[in-house]
Amino acid sequence: MPDGSIRDYGPAVRRHAAVLGRQPPPPCVGRSLNGEFSEWMMMFPKGWLDGIGNSAKKRLAGNAVCSPQAAAALRLLVPRVLEALEREQARRL
Repeated sequence: MPDGSIRDYGPAVRRHAAVLGRQPPPPCVGRSLNGEFSEWMMMFPKGWLDGIGNSAKKRLAGNAVCSPQAAAALRLLVPRVLEALEREQARRL
């Protein structure tokens, strides 16, 4: 995105905006990634990272867990883990 546009990712951004119910902030500030865009992509509530600098916003959002992804992982993995624990317990009896 050298010119700060989102044209190459337009369909994905539009789907994301529909899920969130709000439009994205500009993806870049000058030649740097916009921390508010990172916040938006991670599906955080608007203003979740207010009060800190752009670099800190990008770092925090980049190291965070995207809640919908975590929920999907738990829905898929918890039943498998419980089944494995039950099999292990039955094997030990």
